[in-house]
Amino acid sequence: MEERIPLLSIIVPAYNAEAYIDECLDSLLRQTLRDIEVIVVDDGSTDATLAILKKHAEADHRLRIVHTDNGGPARARLTALQQARAELIGFVDADDKIDPDMYQRLTQAMQQHHADMAICTFYKWYRNTCHPYRYTFSDTLIDHDTLMRHVLHNSIQSYLCNKLFRKSLIPLNGTTTRFYEDNAQFYMYAEKCRHAVVIHQPLYYYRQRQSSTTKKVDNVQALSYFYESEKQKYRYYLNHNLTTLSDPHLLQQALRTAKRIARGSSPRSRKLALLRTMKADISALPHIDTHALSAKSRLRLFLWQHAPNLFITAERILHQPFRLYKSCTCKMFA
Repeated sequence: MEERIPLLSIIVPAYNAEAYIDECLDSLLRQTLRDIEVIVVDDGSTDATLAILKKHAEADHRLRIVHTDNGGPARARLTALQQARAELIGFVDADDKIDPDMYQRLTQAMQQHHADMAICTFYKWYRNTCHPYRYTFSDTLIDHDTLMRHVLHNSIQSYLCNKLFRKSLIPLNGTTTRFYEDNAQFYMYAEKCRHAVVIHQPLYYYRQRQSSTTKKVDNVQALSYFYESEKQKYRYYLNHNLTTLSDPHLLQQALRTAKRIARGSSPRSRKLALLRTMKADISALPHIDTHALSAKSRLRLFLWQHAPNLFITAERILHQPFRLYKSCTCKMFA
């Protein structure tokens, strides 16, 4: 008898996740939508992650374990996608959890609106509290061009985990960047999407922890990874004749990143090296319209382009009052 194909495949990359994976898998296997398979990719874990996965797999036949060798979340997802049987695909990070009816609601919304993608909002999940994130727009059903604008300007973040996709949207030979891989992939999924449906309610719990991969790397190094993912996104928009959406974007994103670099704690020499690399990229852009910037941003751009040392000093001085206020507030309520 031929094995029945599930409605939904949920993919979970896991690397040394022993502290969190139990809670994550419990939230998946207790979904009100039962017609699922859960594919967990053990990405070369050296702790008890694999033993925990085997325990859950023995208790519930819907969970399957596959293996990669420390290739990072993007490679782990691609490995699992090649084995996923369902036409609907969800992604969950091993240190997060989801609402019991998240996938039931996303699936029903997709079916009701004949959409290619469903999106919900999420909680930022701290140790003792959860803060709901809300979108700045109220639309429930959005078309392709509107979705691409939201993605470009980060009014819909590039997180994969608070979304549900038709498998046909996902390239099986996609990028395998190790950091900010969501930012380097999601716009490719969105470009194929005809309509997306949005549930304006947080159903995904995104754990906030200082030991996450992108927080552990050096400040400047992490920002350089983010900037590279933004450049990749920008090139994609250019190559697919979406320049009317993307013309001012990389310049604005580069300015925001430059500010974060200047205000960070890394050595000045490392900051200057990345700022000069970014300056060369901006100078080579085919589409630059500084009139879209505010007067303050144009001043920042001038300092960055002509006096990067002064730009770093000015940004650190401007940022000091905020840091002092934050420090005093923390001491008052400690």
